Amino acid sequence: MEGNPYEHDPKDVELENEISHYLRNLREGDIRVSVRHGHVTLSGTVIDYDTKRRISQHMHGFGGTHDMVNNIRVIGRNQTMVEPDSNI
Repeated sequence: MEGNPYEHDPKDVELENEISHYLRNLREGDIRVSVRHGHVTLSGTVIDYDTKRRISQHMHGFGGTHDMVNNIRVIGRNQTMVEPDSNI
C-alpha cells in the first residue's frame, strides 16, 4: 500500500467492520478487533476457553484474513483473571 502508512486500507476497514459486527452478535464477551493489511488482532475478554477457541476458529472464515493474533483473555464467571493460553 502506498501513501501514508497510517492510513487504513479500505479492505481492512471493511473486514474490521464485518468482524466487529459478527462479534457484537455473538454477545460472548468484550472483544475488540483491529485489522492491518489483512492481519486481524483480537483483544478483550471472554468467560471461558471454549469461547476463545470458537471465536478464533471463526476468524479464519472471513475473506481477506491473512493472519490472526488472538489476544483475548479468559476470565472466569466470577471475574477472576485466568492466565491466557498462548497456544489457543
